[in-house]
Amino acid sequence: MKQFEYNKLLIVLIAIGLFASLFINIQRHQVEVRNNSIELIVDYEDLVALAECEGVPVEEVMKQAKDAGITSLAVYETTFKKLNVNGKTTAVNGSDVLTSYYTGAMTDPDWRKLVEDGTIKGTEIYVTGHHDQTFKEVHEDLVRRLGKDRVTALNVGGSTVLAVKAQ
Repeated sequence: MKQFEYNKLLIVLIAIGLFASLFINIQRHQVEVRNNSIELIVDYEDLVALAECEGVPVEEVMKQAKDAGITSLAVYETTFKKLNVNGKTTAVNGSDVLTSYYTGAMTDPDWRKLVEDGTIKGTEIYVTGHHDQTFKEVHEDLVRRLGKDRVTALNVGGSTVLAVKAQ
């Protein structure tokens, strides 16, 4: 009968793998033992919305949240779609503005004058703001991303409107 013999190289590799995994598991256990706390997180946008609804400064709402045990803020990327849904900014295609003018639905005399002067182009997008700080940030961001030559500020009835060239 043949004597069974273990492959020594295979045994050495298994032993090395076992010791490596034990070392990693000991480190993981030590980290898990030290991290036995939890964090309470609230959305930053929700805090800002709460401050606006209550008429309280954002800093005060944040201080109250911290005193209540909130330890972290969740911050998400602000998209133009979110700003549009929140009512802080609005984007309108130039073609929609022209359609509104030619169908007689446009009643604002300042916008009508811009159409009549040829300032409104069907290929541009017009951005209006309803929240000063947010509109300023949108303006700066558009200029930074697209360049000054593609973003023009227009004065429409005392309000600033951004004309953004498509390409």
